[in-house]
Amino acid sequence: MSLRLKVFLLHLSASALLLSVFAGLLVFLWYTPWPLLSLQGGVKILGLMVLIDVVLGPSFTLLIFKPQKSRRELMTDMALIVALQVAAFGYGAWMLYTERPVFLALVTERFEVVRAPDIHLEAVDKSVAALVGAGGAQWVSVETPPALTFQQILSRLTNSAGIELKPELYRPLQNVKPELLKKYALPAQEVNASEAAKTWLQAHQLTAGQVLLFPVNGRAKPGLAVLSADTHEPLGLIAQ
Repeated sequence: MSLRLKVFLLHLSASALLLSVFAGLLVFLWYTPWPLLSLQGGVKILGLMVLIDVVLGPSFTLLIFKPQKSRRELMTDMALIVALQVAAFGYGAWMLYTERPVFLALVTERFEVVRAPDIHLEAVDKSVAALVGAGGAQWVSVETPPALTFQQILSRLTNSAGIELKPELYRPLQNVKPELLKKYALPAQEVNASEAAKTWLQAHQLTAGQVLLFPVNGRAKPGLAVLSADTHEPLGLIAQ
């Protein structure tokens, strides 16, 4: 095997290993439950990182690495490629980490994805403070104030940002009365009309009557939150 090919394979392996570890952090720690990474648009950023760090970086190495070059030239070329890779990786990793979701907040009939920069975590109510830092998005409900302001009413009607960004109103999801969950969950006909929901239910060997589904407002695309109809515990998310 030529030295040029060996260097290319070494560069490719190192880059792929680094991205694999980072992707594992995203999927299993920062953006759980799956598919939050997709709902928030993180898959596109991760795809760009793979393109730059795993495809283009090693490819440039294969193109410019020539044994007839001087050691100094080779070191300079490789340093430039690695520097560009590190910059691209660092920027992508910083964006995905700072934009990570920290709460899935139930506001009456829908779940809102709350990102780390959206709220001051130190203002989170004591009843859910223990959940912060456990990794991934934590499921909470938003306690509706006795008297809503006009702005809050408007935000609920238009599905725009509102009381879900007030961490002092967060409560454990288990605090929501079962009758309210059943009242505001999607009706059975809407569940049965969703191909994504039917596929998910079949994969988990569940029926529409065993779950409660709520819309999820993802940053990039909508989804569905699945709760158990009996225990009201979260079962997962569905991308639409």
